[in-house]
Amino acid sequence: MEDAYTDKNTQEKRIKNEERLKERLKAMEPSKGNPHVYDNVFKTMSIRVPKWNIPMVNEFFGTRYGMEDEVEYLYNVETSVFNSFRIKDRLPDSKFKVGDRRYHLECESNLNGDIAIRLFEYDWMDAVNFVEREGAGSYIVRVQNSALLYLRSNENTPEQFTYKLVLPGGEEAVYQVPIIKNPDYSLEEIFEKQLYMMLPYYILKYEPKTEETEDSIENKKKEAEADGNIENEKEKAEAEDRMKELLGRDLDAIEKELNRRVKKHMLREYDKVLLLQLMWDVSKQAFVKSTAMKERVDEFMGGQVLEYAWETEYRRQLKEAEDEGRTIGSIEGANRKIISQICRKLAKNKSVEMIAEELEEDDIGYIQHICEVAAKYAPDYDADRIYEELYPESENE
Repeated sequence: MEDAYTDKNTQEKRIKNEERLKERLKAMEPSKGNPHVYDNVFKTMSIRVPKWNIPMVNEFFGTRYGMEDEVEYLYNVETSVFNSFRIKDRLPDSKFKVGDRRYHLECESNLNGDIAIRLFEYDWMDAVNFVEREGAGSYIVRVQNSALLYLRSNENTPEQFTYKLVLPGGEEAVYQVPIIKNPDYSLEEIFEKQLYMMLPYYILKYEPKTEETEDSIENKKKEAEADGNIENEKEKAEAEDRMKELLGRDLDAIEKELNRRVKKHMLREYDKVLLLQLMWDVSKQAFVKSTAMKERVDEFMGGQVLEYAWETEYRRQLKEAEDEGRTIGSIEGANRKIISQICRKLAKNKSVEMIAEELEEDDIGYIQHICEVAAKYAPDYDADRIYEELYPESENE
């Protein structure tokens, strides 16, 4: 079958999408007070460790993919006309292919938002991008497999979204988008099913207990003391102490299980560091109104910023250079060489896994990160600019 969208206009559209993607990826780093931190955490996991999408797909759709199945990440930026036809770009949280099937996963924290309509938008914009010509005047429109992870839920949260399409001839077509609710999963179930993309959000279960700010709590205590009614405030303080203790136990259990899995080669050290870092990022947003709970997480994390594996690797190389008396230039040359090699392979549409195998690089996370940054400079893949973004410190040496 011939792809109906291979003409010049489509090529220009794809190039334009890539330019939009460059700008959107710049805003993906989680930070304190960032309202999009939960989305960014999800995107980060999906891009940095693509195989973690596999257990999520199996849980959503009842499929039986293995962790060895290849995940081809799709860097699509969609143009939305929702909301009074104001044009805006949207970057799906996770969009990829396994075999010949396209998948799209979204995470959502807002229970009162427009996510149901946005999912429908994503599905049909994607369908247009992948229209197939079956014959003269005949086309096949395939809808991707979409699913939604709700980070919060209540009694009104649905089990799925159902869309009924009424066609011009009166025929009806119905499809569903399955929903998973993060609060429904225990820590044991998350690890048992390898649902690592749900792990950083696990601590949100403690969020409802921290709706009040520290100042408002202190003011209420003073008011209660003035009224001679301090029992309720004491009970609240005791309840918060119990929640901090339970949170501490869960954090310890998470660290213990992650270490066990690293030791058993079920996870890499990179994976563990990434999950802990992203959990920390989630906590900064989730506990922004509770200094006590945030401090408990900070205490667990050691009060220092964790480095991603590629950063650690770069610093290790610098240390080796000092120990062995080699010049920084030799390391820079080696790094530039591998970036150039990766760019050439990306230009041939090779996957991260294939590139790592051909370069005989065991740390796929290191290759994955270079590919992420390189994607911003597609289709030309300017190796010099990619190097400067990957190793900004080298410019100041």
